[in-house]
Amino acid sequence: MEKLQIKLEKWVNGGYSLSHYDGHAVFVEGGIPGETVDITLTKQGNKEWFGTVDAVIESSPLRVPSDCPVYLECGGCSYRHISYEEEV
Repeated sequence: MEKLQIKLEKWVNGGYSLSHYDGHAVFVEGGIPGETVDITLTKQGNKEWFGTVDAVIESSPLRVPSDCPVYLECGGCSYRHISYEEEV
């Protein structure tokens, strides 16, 4: 699986953050817009790529510690890394 370092641009549907890399839209799980992150790509289509955050290089002030160590793997929660107030 390919790894990238990217800066996240904005929120999109499903709890993903959007970025762009080499002409591809990259949808990232576990990031916050404005952050620079290392990701692992999980799916690579012709125009859209999907990935998950491995490490946060430049953190957003909105980031909070998750109270669930498996929220990204489980898939039940999209916003465990931001406060409830920010989610709303």
